[in-house]
Amino acid sequence: AISKARFEFRWRDQFNLALDPVTAEEYHDETLPAEGAKVAHFCSMCG
Repeated sequence: AISKARFEFRWRDQFNLALDPVTAEEYHDETLPAEGAKVAHFCSMCG
């Protein structure tokens, strides 16, 4: 399920499906704190 969420850039689902959702979102927010980064249809790795 998390792989499908990742493929479809469903960030909120990715956080919720992680083993530790709170930490997953904290790690994400360390590098991309803007709320818009959670709805973007790209990742910071490939832009």
